[in-house]
Amino acid sequence: MAVARLVGRAGELSALLARCVSEPAGAVLVTGEAGVGKTRLLDELAGRMRSGGALVLRGHGVRGGGPFRPLAHALVRVSPPELAEAPELRPYAAVLARLLPGWPSATPEAGHLVDPVVVLGEAVRALLHVLAGGRRAVLVLDDLHWADRDTLGVLEYLSADPPMPLVLAARDDERGPPGLDVVGRRSTRMSLDRLDATHVGVLAAQRAGAAVDGDVVTFLTAASGGLPFLVTELTGDLIDSGQLQRDHGRWRADGPLRTRVPDAYTRLVETRVAALGASERTLVRTAALLGDELDWQFVAAATGDDPSPGVRAAIDAGLFHTSEPDALHWRHALTRDAVLDGLNPPERVELSRRAAARLRGVELAGAQLAAAADLCARAGDRSRAAQLLLDLGREHLAAAALTAAGDALASAAALVDDGAGPAAQIAGERLRVLALAARTDDALALGEQVLPGLPVDGAAGVRLQLARACVVAERWDQAADHLDATSRGSAERLAIAAHVALGRRDVDGALRVAADAVAVGRRDGVPEAVCEALEITGRALRRSDPPASRAAFAEGERLAAEHGLVVWRIRALAEMGTHDMLASADLRRLRQARLLAEESGLLGTAMMLDLQLLAATAGIDGYVATLPFARRCAETAARLRLPGPAAHAMLFVGRGRFWSGDTEGALAALEEYLRTSPDPVPSTFARAPTQAYDAWLSHDGIRAAERLSMAVEALRASTVSSPAPFWGHWALLSTVVHPDDPAPLEELRDSDVLVQAANHAALHYGDAVLAARAGAPDRSRELVEAGDAILSGRNHERLFQRSLMITSDGAAAAFDAEVLLREALTRWEPAGEVRLVRWCRERLRMLGLPVPRPGRDHTAVPPALRAIGITGRELEVLRLVADGATNAEVATRLHLSPRTVETHVSNLLAKTGATTRGQLAGWLPAPGP
Repeated sequence: MAVARLVGRAGELSALLARCVSEPAGAVLVTGEAGVGKTRLLDELAGRMRSGGALVLRGHGVRGGGPFRPLAHALVRVSPPELAEAPELRPYAAVLARLLPGWPSATPEAGHLVDPVVVLGEAVRALLHVLAGGRRAVLVLDDLHWADRDTLGVLEYLSADPPMPLVLAARDDERGPPGLDVVGRRSTRMSLDRLDATHVGVLAAQRAGAAVDGDVVTFLTAASGGLPFLVTELTGDLIDSGQLQRDHGRWRADGPLRTRVPDAYTRLVETRVAALGASERTLVRTAALLGDELDWQFVAAATGDDPSPGVRAAIDAGLFHTSEPDALHWRHALTRDAVLDGLNPPERVELSRRAAARLRGVELAGAQLAAAADLCARAGDRSRAAQLLLDLGREHLAAAALTAAGDALASAAALVDDGAGPAAQIAGERLRVLALAARTDDALALGEQVLPGLPVDGAAGVRLQLARACVVAERWDQAADHLDATSRGSAERLAIAAHVALGRRDVDGALRVAADAVAVGRRDGVPEAVCEALEITGRALRRSDPPASRAAFAEGERLAAEHGLVVWRIRALAEMGTHDMLASADLRRLRQARLLAEESGLLGTAMMLDLQLLAATAGIDGYVATLPFARRCAETAARLRLPGPAAHAMLFVGRGRFWSGDTEGALAALEEYLRTSPDPVPSTFARAPTQAYDAWLSHDGIRAAERLSMAVEALRASTVSSPAPFWGHWALLSTVVHPDDPAPLEELRDSDVLVQAANHAALHYGDAVLAARAGAPDRSRELVEAGDAILSGRNHERLFQRSLMITSDGAAAAFDAEVLLREALTRWEPAGEVRLVRWCRERLRMLGLPVPRPGRDHTAVPPALRAIGITGRELEVLRLVADGATNAEVATRLHLSPRTVETHVSNLLAKTGATTRGQLAGWLPAPGP
């Protein structure tokens, strides 16, 4: 039958088409009762968009379809595994494997830094962008009243800033799942009403192939209630049953018409089912029990018969239909409901019992597990149903669908008595879900609820899960209580106990227990516990014995690689990379760890490594150079809903703006950092360093040293001491302005913050100042060279610390101030270090030395930008535009006229092909990874 034209929805279709071509992209939620025509409207929309050359991604939900089913349905056919090689999708390939068969599989995490739904949202956003490829596209998802909460979580995330128009549809005549309301609030709602009599007549005539008499239209309007689906079904039934006759090109009633609402469609379906043969009826009724998804192989396994004759008969009877060669569907969701309504309770139980028995021994997955569990529960086999739901929960957990996993496991728990069957396993998995979701209080409450009814062995596993949840939440005492209630021999228990000891600052105890965990783990073949214990060992020794610490991490990395423990390998590489970062400018291991995290879909871990790379790059190239990277980190962390990393990245944004001369922007970023950081941040710790450097740039070294002292005092009071570089800056500057006070330098000398190369170099430079004051220039020169050697590869930090030693009278140590200041100018002026450049020029004038003229175009232009004709000055403008500066702000900071800046921006747009200032930012190369 040819596709008929849409009836009665012209206004709604026009509105949807307009939304699909408008900017910016938005989300529309089409609602209405079953049979009102939502799917038909979406079919018409999809056809119109495709005919206009747009990419249409179409999916729909089904009852019990499992996590992410609507999205997977929309994406799987247009996303072959080869697409995972696209550079834009490399960070997300493993994450998208949750939706797309054949893609690189995801790496299970011991704990999620990022909500897995948010990670998948980012991955789907990237995939949609790649699939669209610059052309118009739309994502159309139907039947979301059956969507799982994890799918709705992804749609909630996408609808906040849609990468393409989202057209969604759901019933409003039944209670929707939690989360649908949130999606609805972020969408434009479009409610479909029933058809009036005029449109019922048009639709009936379309179905009948000719005009229909008015009395028939009146009957159809009353019988269908104006529901388009029932109008077409009842019209066909009236014709098939002979109640309508064609007379002179019109359909007329041949006597009184029979059928009434609300039972019209149920009776129609019952009549069609009754007309089938016995085996065909059994197939249709069993298929109805198995769910909305018509998997003919699953139906065959549940009935034990060849499904071909029954499927053909059901299609002929208008109960099933095929939309494509391999896809079988119910004629409508109401069709399945009507088949179920035609079964009495004993029939349901008997059919369920037979189907469940035939499915024993069949390998099941996904929605099949849920359907089989439902059959077992109906047949009274609660233990078997619970086991199937446990398997389903574990499957969801492996896909990081935490909400779906929690729901399946809660249903499993409701089917078993305390301590019976798989009760302990179910409880353990439920605790694991809660721990991964960082719901520590809920995990502890569940533990208290289930522990009394569990046998000893089962209780021990649950207590270990509870201890881990407490460790993640840093509730050390509660973790210890749960560990004390378990046997002391297992490697996993010892590894957790080492973690607890280190959290309590019992370093010796942590080392002792970690050593036991390593020994037991090696003996019992538990490499995960050994890797965990080696990590604790390395962290405990990081400052007191760096070589031993590095050796522990190296052994953990080797063991993890040997056993394919990707998460533990990433963690070990990150720890070794931190050693390298603190001791030198070698960032290779950090970058290796980040790449591995990205390829494994661990976006939260990759984000944390980005922040470490950001800090290291600031010491190499300066805060101004890292400003675009810092902003991207802040934006990415915010999208991933990581408030801590997002706030930390904003701190780097503030520092970059400060050194670039944007004082107002620096203060705004700093206030945002203080406002958004999830951890209490002392305002002194946050503000004092910037205030100190501002004073030093104003040539007030004494006040600068005082403000740095306040920042160091905040570090001393912190529960976790940080080897921040400003600790060394404080000791060095204090020695320069107060050379008779040895306390700052001696404190630095005795501190474990020397693990940070910047602080170690500052110690040498401070000693060089004292040597020069004592009349030992050769010794002073040696110490300066030693400090330079430590900072080899960190030119920005080297030049900055050397500048701290230049007073208004000259260098406080044995080196040539003029040579140093001129070198600093050649490096800092092209990098946009506005405040430092100004300070160098002012200091040269104070020393009575010649001041070089400002360079006009000596900025080093990356090859890719040089190839399209970007000049050094245009690159300086590009950097500021990428940071969000207006033309007026660029003009002020580069000492140019507004008209000149406008010319530079126009040239940049022309050379890059960008159409907006925002697109220009994408041309700026990022420092770091």
